[in-house]
Amino acid sequence: MKARFLLVVMLTAVVFLLFLSGCHKPTELEQVSKPVFSPPGGTYDSAVEVVISTATTGATIRYTTNGADPNSSSPVYSSPITVSQNATLKAKATKSGWTDSSIATAEYTISPIQTVATPTFSPPGGSYTSAQSVLISCSTSGAVIRYTTNGAEPTQSSPTYSNPINVSSTTTIKAKGFKNGWTPSATASETYTISAPPPPPRSDDLCPRRHLHHG
Repeated sequence: MKARFLLVVMLTAVVFLLFLSGCHKPTELEQVSKPVFSPPGGTYDSAVEVVISTATTGATIRYTTNGADPNSSSPVYSSPITVSQNATLKAKATKSGWTDSSIATAEYTISPIQTVATPTFSPPGGSYTSAQSVLISCSTSGAVIRYTTNGAEPTQSSPTYSNPINVSSTTTIKAKGFKNGWTPSATASETYTISAPPPPPRSDDLCPRRHLHHG
């Protein structure tokens, strides 16, 4: 009888302790959703407008653009961030009564597309009395020059310039520079007018006229 009583008391104590531990168990705080960047980090050929957002309503986002971890003194995100040069963006979202989000990171590389320099001609277009050997050059290293001699716009399927072009009759040459990953150059155009040289003077024009004296 006494043993049964002790067992009941012990069971009651265990249940009571379990009840107390359940009542005093601290409530686990929810964590703010990690911010996301749009567009995401990557390589772009011009400045980008970066939007930062979080799925947690009412959260405050703080960010940095120098790769440092955001803290309470970091700028508060309110509008898209213009990234015009290489930058590492980091962002963290907070909300009162919630656990701070983890830090989001995005690296942006801004690499503008360069334009090939406009080709130049030597000699320049103009009127000539004899055939001309036309050289075409481009100051952009590694550029491929393509040209036409029928007045059409050069394309990547046009002939590749490699040797001087012999112009023996009136001709319009157009040239354009191309390079992988670059914007093609503007089209350069020169017209060469080849005309026959003037006839040589007649022999009688070179000799003075004789004046005849009549007696």
